[in-house]
Amino acid sequence: MLFSKLNLILLFLFCLSWAVQAQQIQKLSTYGGSFTPQGDLKALVVFVIFEDNNPANPKFNNKEAKFWGWDAYQNNGLPKVVNTKTGSSVDYIFNSPEDFSQENLDKINYNYSKEFYLMSNGKFKFMGEVFKDSTGEANVVKVNPNEVASWSGMNRKVIEKMRKMNPNMDLSSFDQRKNNPQFLFNNADTSIHKADGIVDYIIFLYRYKKNWSLQPVPGMQHWVGSGGGFSSIGIASLEKYNGYQFAQGFTMMYQSGVFIHEIAHTLHNAPHMMGVNHTTGDYFERPSAGWGSTVGLKMFQGFNAWERWYLGYIDPKMINNEGDIRVTNEFILRDFITSGDAIRIKLPFVSKQYLWLENHTGEHFFDQHQWKGSVIDKDTIANTAQGVYAYVERIAAKRTDIIRPLTNITNGLKPLNASGNYDYQISDDPPSSNGWGNKIYKFKRLKKNPLSGTNRWYFFMHDFDKDGKIKMNRNYNHASQESEAIQLEEVMPDQFSHLYGGFGVYDPQKSTGYTRSPAFGHGDVLSMTSNPALTNHQRYLHRQQKEEPIVLNGLEIQFEKIQNSTAIKVKVAYRKTRIQKNLRWTGNIELPNISQDDQADLVLSCRRKLRLDKSGTNDRHTQNSQGEFINPTLFVVKSDAKIHLEEKSVWIIDTDASLVLEEGAKLVMDKKSLIRIKKGGRLVLNGNELKKHAKAKIVNEGGELIP
Repeated sequence: MLFSKLNLILLFLFCLSWAVQAQQIQKLSTYGGSFTPQGDLKALVVFVIFEDNNPANPKFNNKEAKFWGWDAYQNNGLPKVVNTKTGSSVDYIFNSPEDFSQENLDKINYNYSKEFYLMSNGKFKFMGEVFKDSTGEANVVKVNPNEVASWSGMNRKVIEKMRKMNPNMDLSSFDQRKNNPQFLFNNADTSIHKADGIVDYIIFLYRYKKNWSLQPVPGMQHWVGSGGGFSSIGIASLEKYNGYQFAQGFTMMYQSGVFIHEIAHTLHNAPHMMGVNHTTGDYFERPSAGWGSTVGLKMFQGFNAWERWYLGYIDPKMINNEGDIRVTNEFILRDFITSGDAIRIKLPFVSKQYLWLENHTGEHFFDQHQWKGSVIDKDTIANTAQGVYAYVERIAAKRTDIIRPLTNITNGLKPLNASGNYDYQISDDPPSSNGWGNKIYKFKRLKKNPLSGTNRWYFFMHDFDKDGKIKMNRNYNHASQESEAIQLEEVMPDQFSHLYGGFGVYDPQKSTGYTRSPAFGHGDVLSMTSNPALTNHQRYLHRQQKEEPIVLNGLEIQFEKIQNSTAIKVKVAYRKTRIQKNLRWTGNIELPNISQDDQADLVLSCRRKLRLDKSGTNDRHTQNSQGEFINPTLFVVKSDAKIHLEEKSVWIIDTDASLVLEEGAKLVMDKKSLIRIKKGGRLVLNGNELKKHAKAKIVNEGGELIP
């Protein structure tokens, strides 16, 4: 009995020790999911074509299935970027560490290896080697697609064919690491995490287009991934090939543009960002262009600063509160692409939301728009503007926050367009179609709307079929909305121009006298009173049919050029609560205690005017009682916050707008200051003491005043 008790005690202590050790194992984003993006890693790259006149579709042949840069009957059936004798494909992906020479890096504008190498500041060399047959030549894998109903099934057929083409292939060079760290360990450290008999990474690249009139297999265009690819190989059985298994990798339609996109899903669980795949996630607005690994229409090549930080490639200046700027509030941003400089600033009064700043100087090829110089009809697509790019991030606050791609973090980046937010009006005229087949509607820019308006970087949400709803599919992978990009704008009365701002480009000549650069530069200020306003990234409360509150925060960012340099000086300040220009505010707004004391949290300066107005930008997916897709404006002064109207300032509460003071809030009105409540407007004082000068006035012009 004593021996049995002793065993139980030892077992308990062992389990307790194991549990403590397990708790100490902390996941890190820098370790990566499918692999750690550090050191050297070589993927096996397999190019695949389909047999002509195969049993699945005897009419299919590669001659009629056109594909630019890839003739299925020449070059061993491989794309022209591959040298069959050597297997070299440096214009597509580097094949060995020696390929990362300065000469190659200088002369090759872009390949996938260069993107990882540059974004990682040289910490990661991602390479690929093309599959070779038994003669040692790089060769395509030609498969019969009969009796297959998915790309996963097709991948299995490809491996079967590879076995026949090179049964004795030595795969040891593709197995240098212990696979699948899942953020638990650094698998680039091969002194500890050694080869495990599983190929580190395999990439299947298919000669296939979804829009072919003749499909290799009838209905193939409807398979998951046919439009681009998917972030796995789908071979759950881990089938062996000459002693090695396959598990990690992805499947892609060649030239679909999702190479980095799919790796990012497997590498750091990257969500769909800035509107790609038509996704809005849990938000109302959807960007039409952006930058980052999983973005669709790219204003820049490469990763954004949040991703480079999350992967451990850069260490941006982190500013979490006023204490972080006590020594200095001035910071320098050099060229983002080459230096990795970035600034991250926590937004006050909201949880885990951050402003990111990057300086895109145009010095590097990666700073060019992916469609720069392309011609649509008579229009040449301009480049992306140079300057500081800003966005609010709501994805992961720490590297220990391990995200999942298909969750509510989708679309968690909100780009801020320095040319401002406005209300837009779409023409009732039927849309035209440009040379690329895009629907082109006419748009007219209306009033400034810094808090809840939109801009040309976002799709215009609208009830196009007039059924009383703006259709919103919130799927985190593939979605759809009733929306169109803002491309054709009325730059002068009755004069429209194809600015293609929805592509994220900026043409200074076409925009002269109409709009400014969308990038921030010398003399610009980004704050809660600027246009655009610096506020939080609001989720859409679908059941309530409204967005989360816009929380005013008092954060202010100033930008200054540095003489004889492309670098930008950034000044950061808190508690900037003064309105020094006339403003129109709309939306669901909250004023917290920004000052963190009894000082005013919003000061309307002498002779300035603030109008609370109904927005002219849709912010709900169903019609209200007036048949509109716009919620009333609500400005809530929180219980410990204070508003101060200085002498001769005017606060107008317009139709469908309310100013509500929570119990404990304060309102101070100086001499000759004025609050006007227009018809349909509402002021709710909630019994709060009003400190009002004898010559200050609250004038009710047909609205509602609740003491």
